[in-house]
Amino acid sequence: MIKTFKDLREVDFIYGKLLEEKGFELTKLAYAFKRFGDLNSKKLFAEFNEELNDTRIDLALEDPTTKAVLYSADHKSYQYSKESLKKLPKSLKAIEDKWDAKEIEVTSFFCKELGDIVFTQAEEETLKGCIIE
Repeated sequence: MIKTFKDLREVDFIYGKLLEEKGFELTKLAYAFKRFGDLNSKKLFAEFNEELNDTRIDLALEDPTTKAVLYSADHKSYQYSKESLKKLPKSLKAIEDKWDAKEIEVTSFFCKELGDIVFTQAEEETLKGCIIE
């Protein structure tokens, strides 16, 4: 079945939301979500995040003498010039849009035992062909 990268991100979001429920990680449905992610999205998410991070680094300020990337005082983010800071959201959005439109042939991992989980119609549509038959 063909799904978009955006669909895979939505499947991952639904899984994350369900993991917040106590005991969910021990269910067959949780196992199906994990296997589906391992088979289809794990590598893609890593590539996507790498491209986002590369863009952040490319736009970050660097020390003129050592060419080292400059970090903020708390070492949690890069430092940016005013111009780069204006470009950053647009660049990240362009990458996100490009990836979201990608079509991917997914390997389904169906779970017939949903337990007492009730999905919204939108969630059900997203999960069809992935986790739900």
